[in-house]
Amino acid sequence: MLDQYLPEVIELWKSEKRNLELAILQQVKKVEEGTIFMEVMGHVQEEIAEKMKPDLIGIFRKKSGAGKISIQLDVKEEDDAGAPKLYTDQPIRINLSICSKSIRPYWSFRGSLT
Repeated sequence: MLDQYLPEVIELWKSEKRNLELAILQQVKKVEEGTIFMEVMGHVQEEIAEKMKPDLIGIFRKKSGAGKISIQLDVKEEDDAGAPKLYTDQPIRINLSICSKSIRPYWSFRGSLT
């Protein structure tokens, strides 16, 4: 029953430019018997989902007339095993001759460049 109102809620939040909430709302896995099951990635999305729960429940209650609606979150941790790391123990070499002339004055270095 609640799944028929999901597209309306998505359109409402698009018009309100609630992009963070929309990203989470589009991760609804299933809706059954007054419960909305959502999958979120990591703690940031979990916090956003927790904050949007009262609004979402209120909208669904208003549209459907249902008395009891709950939202279940399934928090998935981001698996970065095997992903390239963003740090290095190697020296960084920068060729200033290819940098924009407008950027060069803002660069400051300690030590020498090779």
